[in-house]
Amino acid sequence: VFPNPVSDMLNVAFEMPEKGTSYLQVIDVSGRVLRDRDQDLEKGPQAINLPVNDLPPGTYSLRLFTTTTGGSQNARFLKE
Repeated sequence: VFPNPVSDMLNVAFEMPEKGTSYLQVIDVSGRVLRDRDQDLEKGPQAINLPVNDLPPGTYSLRLFTTTTGGSQNARFLKE
């Protein structure tokens, strides 16, 4: 997840071990899901650009779930 801190566009890079669907959520400190996005992806390295310019400054969690791994990955980022 970069850049961190971010002001307008968050980049999420990860590897898809095989073709599948990714589910991406941005969650605030209260646990509310502010963004919810799914995308069908091919096998290989992935880069998703996520606009965050309309989010208020603060700390957020990013949750990524893929159908190929069956688990979720979490990261935190700071919105300036």
